[in-house]
Amino acid sequence: MRRVCLQTSATGKPGDKEALHRYRVAKEDNLHKCLLLMEAFRAIRRTMPLQQAYVFLLVALEEGCSVSEYAKRAGTTQAVMTRILFALSSRSHGRQPGYGLVQQVIDPQDGRRTETFLTVRGKALVHEMVRLIRTDRQRAMKLSKSTMAEKSPRDLERDQWLSRLIETGRKLAANDVQLVVRQVEALIGHRQSKRPAVRREHRADFVD
Repeated sequence: MRRVCLQTSATGKPGDKEALHRYRVAKEDNLHKCLLLMEAFRAIRRTMPLQQAYVFLLVALEEGCSVSEYAKRAGTTQAVMTRILFALSSRSHGRQPGYGLVQQVIDPQDGRRTETFLTVRGKALVHEMVRLIRTDRQRAMKLSKSTMAEKSPRDLERDQWLSRLIETGRKLAANDVQLVVRQVEALIGHRQSKRPAVRREHRADFVD
């Protein structure tokens, strides 16, 4: 982020500003999605630790794994993962009751191995997360469409032309860019030189 800002302030090119704007929009969108997920967890319990929320997402992504498998994915010990899964289930050993989001069952093929699955409440939490993200995405799309609708067709055509011009300019060498600039300046000068002649012709016709 800091590097992008320094480059933009140093060059001041439209392409740099456009890239910085896209970066900021994407960053705000991703951070907003993270906040939506956090709000869903806070609805379960406002003081829910981040490590417990992280493990819940691991279970939601792939159910039926053992404690050691989840511990390996989270980069923690099996003892720590056992305590977290206990907290996420309804059998917490702490003062507060468990969240009731996951349940552990014994593997029918290996009695020493336990598998973790989402409970009905855990699945409801996942559905709520998906709903929040989809609703936010639809809101963003409606906002984008309303912003586009406020622009006139001439403004939209101008923006598209500028975008194509910027994209083409990135592919040209420095000498090619200077040549294009000189040609555009010559074209503008030619058009401006023709306007007074046309006006004089109109005036002569009016006098006759």
